[in-house]
Amino acid sequence: MICPRCQTINPDLHRFCRECGGRLAERGPFRGTLRERLYHGIALLNQGALPEARAEFLRCVELDPTHAMARYYLGQTYLFEGKLDEARASLERALRLEPGLANAELLLGVLSEIEVKNVEALQHFRRAHRANPSCGLALYWVAELLRRSKEYREAIKVYQGLHEADPEDIAPRYYLAQVEEERGQPGRAEEILADITREHPQFPAGHRELGDLKRRLGDKEAAAECYARYADVAPQQAEAHLRLGATLADLGRVDEARVSLARALELREDLAEAHYELGVLEYTDFGDPEGATRHLERAVELNPSDPSARLFLNELKFLNLGGGSGA
Repeated sequence: MICPRCQTINPDLHRFCRECGGRLAERGPFRGTLRERLYHGIALLNQGALPEARAEFLRCVELDPTHAMARYYLGQTYLFEGKLDEARASLERALRLEPGLANAELLLGVLSEIEVKNVEALQHFRRAHRANPSCGLALYWVAELLRRSKEYREAIKVYQGLHEADPEDIAPRYYLAQVEEERGQPGRAEEILADITREHPQFPAGHRELGDLKRRLGDKEAAAECYARYADVAPQQAEAHLRLGATLADLGRVDEARVSLARALELREDLAEAHYELGVLEYTDFGDPEGATRHLERAVELNPSDPSARLFLNELKFLNLGGGSGA
């Protein structure tokens, strides 16, 4: 029986680990072959039954301590449970048993990234891709870490390589646009996003990102057009109607803004920003202090840390109490 704390193999009759003294898990009679147990453990892992999956993988390792995939899945389970030290120990053992195990390198990269060991994480992700060149996920991690480190040229090379490998995949260009803006090239980002939305008009995130970029650049009319397309493509996404409504309000198209913001709240009543935007609109443009107060109070309730709604609400209550009248 393997100790879950230190990974020491103990005789089946032991109840406490001979190495660290930790209590060993109680277990019923063994069942099935190693392969059957491994597949059963994977099924439990996919169902989110982590303790049960861990028990199966531990038994697999007991049956064959040299089984790399059992070690790998045990490490993955530990990672999902937040047991990072145990996960690293199990994944490193899997790699010692099978040095070319790309998935183990990938998860060790994720572990290193969680622990903010970016150089180590990059090494693991690059080794994962060398071991399995079809593992595009490893390259996405590489590009993301390079981007966070502001090594934009290197990140761009990775995204361009991913795009060349699969020109039909939207993701590399989508992220490439974000990198271009971050490195001070908003025009290039705009070109990329415009190409994406033209070639893939049913891709909601493309319209959203292009709208956000247009708004940051001060072109609110163009942003509103992008958000309108976003709302058409994804009518059940409250964020689409929120972005459209807020932009229309900025443009003075208050009737349309009111409709969009109300639709956002129909889809998600707990959207604090929509309550705030609608509360301000109801008071400043429609002269409805009661409706405004109701929405602003809800915005404060949903997001107490946002000072904007609280400030406007306090001002509104002060004015309604007559604080702003008379000379």
